[in-house]
Amino acid sequence: MDIMHSSDLGFLLVELKEGSSITVGVPHHTPGGQPFMPTPSRRPGDENAGFLGRNLARELQASFICAGNYFIDPNKSLKTDYSQAIIRSSPEILIEIHGHGHYNTDNDVEISCGFKKREKKAIRLVEKIQEEIMEEETFPEINRLKLEGRFDHIYFQARSAATIRTEEWLAYHIEIPLFLRVADDLKSVPPEGSVFSRLLGRAFKRIISPG
Repeated sequence: MDIMHSSDLGFLLVELKEGSSITVGVPHHTPGGQPFMPTPSRRPGDENAGFLGRNLARELQASFICAGNYFIDPNKSLKTDYSQAIIRSSPEILIEIHGHGHYNTDNDVEISCGFKKREKKAIRLVEKIQEEIMEEETFPEINRLKLEGRFDHIYFQARSAATIRTEEWLAYHIEIPLFLRVADDLKSVPPEGSVFSRLLGRAFKRIISPG
């Protein structure tokens, strides 16, 4: 069984890609149907976010680090084993995949680089994703996605995420809605989500290698 489907085990999955300058991290993964992490405060989990993160890492040939069913909130300190694994991967770019349920925002996808001063980086990624979406005809839901990267227009600014608000690498904090992460069977990612992760990968490729 894929460990990311497990609802009983807490785990840290580390797949380092030699020669890659990109790391994809997922700090709050829980399997579909498990909305909370086993922390003392029952922190909301990002259901199935790990599967989207792994798809993106494969698209970018990047390192992949995923904390699942974790007993702490692992991206709030650079001293946790999740953060230390990221440091060990030596990224120039960290892409952190998160999930939300539309409780605090009307946006579908929110992107933050952690600071107002890095807002242009997030906005540029939104623009590249939108360019990719324009070429997508299979799923109308993807064409209707509301994406936002303007720092003052997003709820999930990642102000408390140590892995995002660091000078050690350029970080992108990406919030993805539930309907792109969890299919009706709860176990799998819907096809729209798989397509979106591919489009996200293509958008990053445009930024990294604009030629």
